[in-house]
Amino acid sequence: MGIDLRSLQAKRLIDRLSALECQGEVIDRRVRESKDTPSPQRFLIIRFKDREFERPVKDAEFDRTEIGDKVQFTPTIPKRDVCHRHLCLCVIVAIAAEAFVIWGLM
Repeated sequence: MGIDLRSLQAKRLIDRLSALECQGEVIDRRVRESKDTPSPQRFLIIRFKDREFERPVKDAEFDRTEIGDKVQFTPTIPKRDVCHRHLCLCVIVAIAAEAFVIWGLM
């Protein structure tokens, strides 16, 4: 049973990014009705540099926050997708290189 260094590094990086706090400007407040939940969800739209983030907040924080306020927030971390195309391309290139080596030896 070995230790997977990549998964440990990925977990450590995600933990460090999750602890990151940025300061952004509130540019809009939205209330979204949902059929699944009885109470509406409240979101702050925050601008950070050239990006905009939606941050769900509680009712008390939503009521206290005004447009133009500076707030601390944690940006969302995108889910990591496995790159199957890259893997397939590497396998095809490896098989082709192997075929050329065998053909060159013959």
